[in-house]
Amino acid sequence: MFKSTSKSLITLIIAVLIIGSLGYGALWASLAIGVRALSTEWVEAQRKAGWAIFMQEPRLNGFPRWPEVIIENLSVTAPLKNGGWTWVASPLTVTPSALDLTRVQIKASGQHRLTSPVLPTAPWVLNTVNTEMVLDVDTAGRLQRGDILFQDAEFLDPKGLPIVGADRLALSLGLSENNNADITMAFSGSGRDIRMAINAPPFARTIKAAQFEADLVGNIQPGRLQGAIEAWRTNGGALEVRRVFLDWPPLTIAGDGTLALDENLQPIAAFSTRITGFGETLTAMQQQGMLDRNQAASALMVLNLLSSNSSNSGRAEISLPLSVQDQRLSIGPFDMMTLPRLTWQ
Repeated sequence: MFKSTSKSLITLIIAVLIIGSLGYGALWASLAIGVRALSTEWVEAQRKAGWAIFMQEPRLNGFPRWPEVIIENLSVTAPLKNGGWTWVASPLTVTPSALDLTRVQIKASGQHRLTSPVLPTAPWVLNTVNTEMVLDVDTAGRLQRGDILFQDAEFLDPKGLPIVGADRLALSLGLSENNNADITMAFSGSGRDIRMAINAPPFARTIKAAQFEADLVGNIQPGRLQGAIEAWRTNGGALEVRRVFLDWPPLTIAGDGTLALDENLQPIAAFSTRITGFGETLTAMQQQGMLDRNQAASALMVLNLLSSNSSNSGRAEISLPLSVQDQRLSIGPFDMMTLPRLTWQ
């Protein structure tokens, strides 16, 4: 009797395992084929809209793990009305979310090359050790939210010279859920150890940490960048920054405010800020000949009178307005530096 029961139990377990394996295999195939079909349909829709997209036939991978779709030799060229730029990517790995084909994860590590009619012939290059994207789309394939993470990334100019690099850079954007109809998108981002090629004394070339959260007011229409940006500005476009944090030695700034463009399409900004490290900044400016000893001492005395101890760090902290006007950066009453002119193409 006992042997008979044991045999029946073993038979039942084997049957359950076989049925489970067949069910998982069917689910795996269904999801993988669905994502591949969705990718192909999306590409065809973009081609009909004037985008030139070339790639090898997507292939399935990953079984028995969660299914993946591999896209190799991808090249995307935008229509001229959208800038005419071309993006060439290393192989992409597309992984569907569990039982939800409107959310996918994309791994796009390696090299990315960008060329444009308004840029030199040689491509601009982005190299990353790890790049991960999570995209949420609606049933029509329109982007609703996107999150992207770069790790150990470096951006090179056409001569192969580094422009900016970062140990970690995370960005998010999506259609705003705010009830204010003027707000069209919400942005957030953070970065760590952002290395810049330009020298901007008295600041170091590496930003230790950065963070921002902002809402885009006004819609930027597709088309040539300069025309689109100018129309956006004319119609009252602005960037409402809910939070910004910048640890750029020797200065640390936290605050919020508004960023817009003037009639020459140059940044204008008004922020409320909380600043630490101003003493070290004045010392650095004096050492680099930007201020003489008397100017630095007078400025430090005034700032010390206005400062208080930060509840977070215990360092001296001061609340000051920060403004950008006519390409000049000012913090409180102090005219700090000239900002590079932006050229929109």
